[in-house]
Amino acid sequence: MPAVNFTVNWPDGEIVEYYSPSTIIHNFLEKGIEYDLDIFKQEVDKALTAASERVKASFGFYCSAASGEQSKIQNKYTQLINTHKDGKVSVTSFKQ
Repeated sequence: MPAVNFTVNWPDGEIVEYYSPSTIIHNFLEKGIEYDLDIFKQEVDKALTAASERVKASFGFYCSAASGEQSKIQNKYTQLINTHKDGKVSVTSFKQ
């Protein structure tokens, strides 16, 4: 299953690379689009859940790396929601 690393530019200026165990991430996020913080969080959660489901379908277990990335993104979202609620999030690159 081809994995994808995707780089996110957060509203506070931090740039972070995350991991998806599946290319399904492309069905939920696009490079260069600016997302509202809440919308980004919803879409990335759906994407990583779908990616983990694909791993389960192929290997019989969920992807712990995908849930770990969801936790990292949740922590960052929680940091920003009060201080950058109107900020925009963008994906700056995808790497397979």
